[in-house]
This record gives sequence, C-alpha cells and structure tokens, in this order.
Amino acid sequence: MEMKWISIAVAALAAVILGYVWHNFIFKDTDENASKNKLSPPVFMLVSYILNLLIAYGLHRQVVGLHQFIRSLRASAGENVSNPFLHGVFHGAMDSLVYGAISVLIITALLDGKGLKAILSRVLYWLITISLMGGIVGMLG
Repeated sequence: MEMKWISIAVAALAAVILGYVWHNFIFKDTDENASKNKLSPPVFMLVSYILNLLIAYGLHRQVVGLHQFIRSLRASAGENVSNPFLHGVFHGAMDSLVYGAISVLIITALLDGKGLKAILSRVLYWLITISLMGGIVGMLG
C-alpha cells in the first residue's frame, strides 16, 4: 500500500480549520474551557494539527489500506468503484461511533458536569470532523 501523505496532511488541516470555525463561530457559547486553556493559540493549533495527523493516519490505514483488496476485486469483476469520498465519510462516522470516541466524550462530559448542549456540541463536532477527515482521505488517498 502506497502512503499518500498529502491526503493525511489535508485531512488534518481540514480538522483544525473546522475546529477553529466550530469553536469560534458556531458554538462559541458552549466552549467554557477556552479561557482556561494554558497554551497560546498557535501552540494549541500546532498540537491539534499533530494529533489530527494521527487520526488521519489511522483513517488512511483503514479506508485505503484495508479496502484496497476489495476495490481490486470489484474492478476485476467489472464493477465500478463507489464514491471514495462517501466511503471515507462512512468509515469516519463508524470509527467515531464504534471505536468509542463518542462514548468517551459523553462519559467525560458527564463526569465533568457539562450540560446537554455542551455534550451534543462536542459529539456532533467530532462526528462531523472524523467523517470529513475520512472522506478526504478516501478521496485523495
């Protein structure tokens, strides 16, 4: 399997941009921890980008790596390969739900005493972010 690092880098950058827009414009009132953050904004965005690279790498391994064999079987059978963006979005959504990312967010928020709006904001953000990252990796990878 050939690693397409550009797809991983673009997916991680899209997650950072979506995070910036989400927390600064869409759900600004639910972000109580923004004032408590001890990192400067550039350092926070760099750390966020590096961690999103890890998520995008894992998505690349699953979306592209595990399904490369299935795609070759479909091509040899004469079937058209499905939309790679939607395929990646599907795996991103399933990964965030099945592998427990959403469950961990909900449990952590409940233990911290967060309200329903804050919990739903974080869950929806990560579901959209990981789905978008999977779609980008699927399309470019």
